[in-house]
Amino acid sequence: MDREPAVSLDETHEEAELKMMEAIESLENRLRGVRTGRPSPSLVTGLSVDAYGASSPLQQLAAVSIADNNCLVIRPFDPSILGDLEKAIIKGDLGLNPENDGKLLRLVFPPLSEERRKLYAAQIRDDGEKARISVRNTRREANKEIDVAKSAGTSEDDCKRMKDQIQKFTDEYIKKVEALIVRKTAEIMEI
Repeated sequence: MDREPAVSLDETHEEAELKMMEAIESLENRLRGVRTGRPSPSLVTGLSVDAYGASSPLQQLAAVSIADNNCLVIRPFDPSILGDLEKAIIKGDLGLNPENDGKLLRLVFPPLSEERRKLYAAQIRDDGEKARISVRNTRREANKEIDVAKSAGTSEDDCKRMKDQIQKFTDEYIKKVEALIVRKTAEIMEI
């Protein structure tokens, strides 16, 4: 009977760490979509393209490369879907108009205004706050499960040790969120 709560604590620990990792991955994905003053293939690779009667990720249909400091080139593997790629980029609401030359698409990135940079920085802070809240909610849920295990007979020392470990993970993941926010904000604010 004493073995079952210990397994439950281990499962609680693993589940909490997994959820915290997912919060970080979600933040990273959202930040990849935030435009900086420079072109980045990650801005378009997540777009879905309706081609050949199905929806497919852009990276499966075209090669994406950086042509120079302010231009992204999208070269379809099959030139017949160039129009479909163009529609997907416009629909993706990137704030960019693709230039179609019949063989490839060019996305020219105009320099960001100071006002736009500040808006993007605020968006990054908001996304970071959502990730921090997610990590803290995971800690709260894990602590509740530990309290349930304690009332079911798990030793107080084991519960205290597990709560300390969960707090350690929480602090670690909050620091990762902060680092992501600082790095992306610095990218946006550099001129």
